[in-house]
Amino acid sequence: MSNILERYEEANAAFLRGSVQDESDDQLLLHLSGLANQNNTNTGTQHRDVIRGLTINNILLKRHLGRLQQHITSLSEQSARTQVLVIALTIASVVGTIAQVWYAYRADAKSTSEAMRTPIALPSSSAASSASVRGVTQ
Repeated sequence: MSNILERYEEANAAFLRGSVQDESDDQLLLHLSGLANQNNTNTGTQHRDVIRGLTINNILLKRHLGRLQQHITSLSEQSARTQVLVIALTIASVVGTIAQVWYAYRADAKSTSEAMRTPIALPSSSAASSASVRGVTQ
């Protein structure tokens, strides 16, 4: 592991080469550590180190936001697929319910029409009236 002065010099060299944008997040964190912990008493260059630190933070934040945007896009696509599935299941449920109601109505109509055609045998009126007078049921 390099010491603070080496980290500071690596960060300085990266800015001089213009390669800061291309460095990995871990390397940028090392540069940031070197810039933040360097004991710079020169008031003429202190602002430069602060600006470099802000630049590194900006690069890291931009990368992080890019990863978040990719994740959000992925979640949005998954949500859209789930929504399509829920709508399809809802339509299937409604169609199934309509089919059940139609078959029940059809079966009821069929049983009603069969009941109308079939004569019902009623007990003779004298036997029914005498049984009802005595309180006896068959």
